Order: sequence, then structure tokens, then C-alpha cells
Amino acid sequence: MNIFKKIVSILLILSGLSGFIRKEFIPSLLLIFLGLVIFPSISLKIKENFKLWNNKVIRYGFYLFLLLISGAFIKTHDGSSFNDNSFTSDSEKKPSKYYEYAQKVKNSVEKLSRENLQNREQTINDIKNTKTYNDLVINKVVSSEYLPLLTVINNGVRSIYTNPNGQERFTIEEPLVIDVEKSENSSDKMSFAVSSIQLATETKGGIPTEIIDVFERYRKKYNLFGNSSKIYNPENKDTEEINKPYDMTGIFNLLDPNNETFLNKLFEANNSVSSWFTIKKDQTFLYPSISSLKEYKKHVKKVYPDSPYVLNVDFEVTAKQLFDTYEKNEVAADEKYKNKKIAVTGIINEIGKDITNAPYVSLKVDFLKNVTCYFSSENNKIISKLQKGQKITIAGTCKGKSLNMLVVVKNCKVSYN
Repeated sequence: MNIFKKIVSILLILSGLSGFIRKEFIPSLLLIFLGLVIFPSISLKIKENFKLWNNKVIRYGFYLFLLLISGAFIKTHDGSSFNDNSFTSDSEKKPSKYYEYAQKVKNSVEKLSRENLQNREQTINDIKNTKTYNDLVINKVVSSEYLPLLTVINNGVRSIYTNPNGQERFTIEEPLVIDVEKSENSSDKMSFAVSSIQLATETKGGIPTEIIDVFERYRKKYNLFGNSSKIYNPENKDTEEINKPYDMTGIFNLLDPNNETFLNKLFEANNSVSSWFTIKKDQTFLYPSISSLKEYKKHVKKVYPDSPYVLNVDFEVTAKQLFDTYEKNEVAADEKYKNKKIAVTGIINEIGKDITNAPYVSLKVDFLKNVTCYFSSENNKIISKLQKGQKITIAGTCKGKSLNMLVVVKNCKVSYN
């Protein structure tokens, strides 16, 4: 019996010591104390000094009480061993603004295999052991120092893909890594970033609430993306420098994929401070609508058809494709395109006005071959900023070939993409 008690005692003490690594100080102390009082020689000493300890009911009741208290504390402190997508009790006390995503992650984590769940827990422990975690999650630091780091996480999550072998991989653009490496405590920051990206993979369940809360705090202060700038802080009457472009739009579109503001900002960011990824034949993006422009358009057409950045048209063609189709068979081309909404892309050959004073833009196909796009005068301000040789996409209604053998598109608008 004494050997059994010694084994139980040692296991409890080791469990308590491992808890210190996870920063579970109170439950760890309780487990170590329980292990010590169960140890035969120590229990015998207690019996000699306290008669009540000789009563098995009291003794075993005390053991059970300590075990239950320590177990309950671990559950509330550390999110049911990470199964509810939490690190600390703070996130349990308040519902996440992105509740649907948090619930999705919780459900995904519950379905993970034992091996994947252990890998997730290890990754969470890796994050918690960084100074960056202490700054961003525990102390809730909001500083431009960490904007390059959040941009790295955003970039990495957007790039997650599955290769032909079914393995999940991600890449981080080198200039973004260099931005972080130039900062203080860079290796610690990169460790935090890589682990955070890994948690967003399918095999690890999704981004925990605490990381989401970090991004939300930074969004409120700095907005979703931006360029180098200076920000005046009225609280400490100090000016804060933002030295590099930053981008968090991918993360917020992941959290709330149908949010019209987030969708607009994702497009704007990827045409200014970031860029879309190219889909490769041997890669399948985990989050395609935040990774690829083509997939973004598909998604937006379904959930946000009035988007100013994605044209709700019947066909998307180049000027050459459109003209060649008409040149080969005008009847067939009319059947396909005439009176249909199209988006035509090409190089501006001419900008002018017709005899009715209606503005037009011609897209070059070949010598004396053009697709001519007519606008209303309401578009004069936009057209005045265009230049010959500029590549552009124009949306309008195809009217077929005109008498002078040009393909005509009317009721046009300049597309942002």
C-alpha cells in the first residue's frame, strides 16, 4: 500500500511542477501539497501530531477536497485544458465580439484528434512562454512597435495552404520578417507570430480568443491597415511613429467574413500596402477568399453584390478577347455578349468626347482596332484622371459592333480592380 501511495504522491508532485511551466501557480501548489501529505512518511508524521488525521474518512475526504479544488481552478483558469479556445479566465468572463468564429474554433478543437489536440496545447504553451505574450495578452500593450508583428501573422494566416501530400504549410514574405527582425526582442516576437499562425491551421483548430482580442485592440487604435505615419496621443501628449506599412485586414475577414467594411478594407489593403497571392496548381488555400483576388471576388459576389470593388457582371474579358470574338463571328458574339453586363480590361489608347459631348475611353486591341467605352458626363472627374497607356478595367453594357467596326460598350463605369 505504501508503494502505491508513494507512486501517487510522486505523480501528483510532478504534475504540480509541470503546472508551473504553464504558469498555473495556485493549482500547481495545491497538487504538490496534496502529493506531500499523501507521501507515507509525511502522512505518518501528521498522524502523530494530529489525532483527526488517523480517521480515514477525514483523511481521504481531505485528499478528495484538495483534488477537486485544484481541478476546478485549472478549469476556470485555463479554459478546460484549452478545449474552449481560452488561455485565461478574462476571456471566459466576457463574450468575444467575434462570437461565431470563437464558437467555430471551439467546435473544431473538440473534434481534433488526440495527437492534434496535444500539438495545439504545446503550441499554446510555446506562445505563453514568450515575452510578447506577456506584453500583448497579459499587459494588453498597444504600441506601434508590434504592428510589424501583427502584419506578419496576418500575412502568414492568409498564406496557409495544403500541398499535394495533404500537409498544411504557410509562408511569410521576407520583407515582413526583416521588419520584425530589426526590432528589439525579435526572436521572441517571431516565435509568438509563427505559433499564432500555426494555431490558425485546420489541424490545430483556429485562432484563440486571446489573440483575437489583441488584434481588436490594435484595430481600434490604428485601424485595419495603413502606411507609415505619425499619431498624436492626447493621453500622454506624445507623437507615435509608425515606420512601416501594416495590415490586419485578412485576420478580420477571417473572423467576420461577411462584414462589408472588412471586405472593402481587404481589397484596399491588397492594392496598397499588401498584395494578393497567386494560386498555384499544387496548392489549396485554407482561407481562399482572403488569399486570392479570384476567390475574393467569388465570395463578395455572393455576400456583398453592391460592393464598389467587385463588379457584378455577366462576363469578364480583355479588350482583345472581346474584339476577336466579334471579328470571328459577329452573330455568335452578339448572342453571347450583346446587352449583357461585361467588365473589359485593356490599355487606354484614346480619351475623348464624341459629337454629343459624351466622354469615351478606347481600349487598344491592334492598329485601328479598339473597344470603345462610353460614359455619362457624371464620370468626367474620374475620366480626367486617366492617362493613355494605363491599364484599366471598365464595366458596362456591350452593344456589339458599330458601323465603323469598333466594339462598343455603353453606360460605363471605371472599375477599381
